[in-house]
Amino acid sequence: MLKAEFISIGSDLNLAVEIACELTAKIYLEEDNYLSTKWIDLKCNTLEQAESLNKEMWNKPANILLPHQLIHAGDSKVRINIGYPGTKFDKDEDRSLINLSPDFPSNIKHYNCYYQMVIEDGSVLREEAAKTWKQAKKEGLEPEFKKW
Repeated sequence: MLKAEFISIGSDLNLAVEIACELTAKIYLEEDNYLSTKWIDLKCNTLEQAESLNKEMWNKPANILLPHQLIHAGDSKVRINIGYPGTKFDKDEDRSLINLSPDFPSNIKHYNCYYQMVIEDGSVLREEAAKTWKQAKKEGLEPEFKKW
C-alpha cells in the first residue's frame, strides 16, 4: 500500500524548501526509518520555488551532496528530480514524491511513498492541505499527520 504522510512544517514557505532538502536526504540515505526508493520526485508549486529548491539542495543538508536536477534537464540517470507545474515525472517504479504544492498529485499511483508538505499559514495554504487530505482519503490512502 502507498505510504502517505502529511508533514506540518510551520508557516514559512521558505522553510518548506529547507525541510524538503532534509527529507530528501533522509530518504536517499535511508535514515530515520524513511522508506528508501530508487527515485525521489519533488513537486513544487511554481518554477521559482523549484529553482530555489534546486539551489538550496546544493548546500543543504551540510556535508551531503544530493545528486539532483530540475526535471527539464533530462538526465535519466539522476535519481532526484525537481518538477513544477507543466512538467511530468517518469512513471518508473520504486519512487517517492515530496509534494510542496498544496494540490493533490494526479499521478499518485506511480509512487511507493507520498509526503505532503503542509504550510500552517492559518489561511489559504492550510485550507488547501485540508482538501488534499480529504482527497487522499477518497483515493483510499490512510495518511498520517506529523510535525517536523
